[in-house]
Amino acid sequence: MQYISFENHIEKNKKAYYDALITAQRKRIKQEDIIDKWLIFFLESLKSLTEKLDKKYDVFKQKGGYLNERQKMLKKFIMEQRTVKIADLSVAFPDISPNTLKKDLHYLRDEQIVSTVGQGKGTVYVIKQQTERK
Repeated sequence: MQYISFENHIEKNKKAYYDALITAQRKRIKQEDIIDKWLIFFLESLKSLTEKLDKKYDVFKQKGGYLNERQKMLKKFIMEQRTVKIADLSVAFPDISPNTLKKDLHYLRDEQIVSTVGQGKGTVYVIKQQTERK
């Protein structure tokens, strides 16, 4: 997914940015230092960029997310085995660290590809039944 550039936003809103910056620097290093205009510009920019990023993420989520090759391999393995624990994955994929396996499983869960049963070391991972996912 493409990122959102703050620099690009400032470039597109150069006049407002410099107006706010000049206003803030007029009484710099004095007790009357007033930076409210610049802060408002900055916070409104963050809000705008966050909203744009949310829209991009919504489109991304509707497409079903992104799985790297390792995550695709884990998904396929879980589909074949029906239920797995981290220990099963560690044996099946000895070249992948347990921390990476956990991270990938959390991602697969967050993307609603797998679900969990139980907690802690007894946690079992299963593929979620969804007609939309392939």
